[in-house]
Amino acid sequence: MDDRQFAAELERRLTLIEDEGSGEGPLPPLPVLDLVLAVGGVAVLTVGFTWWGYFS
Repeated sequence: MDDRQFAAELERRLTLIEDEGSGEGPLPPLPVLDLVLAVGGVAVLTVGFTWWGYFS
């Protein structure tokens, strides 16, 4: 990607971020399943490490 293409893409993304009324963002919204899996994974790791820390 050359500098002109990079600058044009950067400007396009900055415009999307700054324009709140457009309804379009630079990235699609995070799917609910991904969010639930991430929160669940953090919870399982927290419980697992706590268990391991106290009982090993």
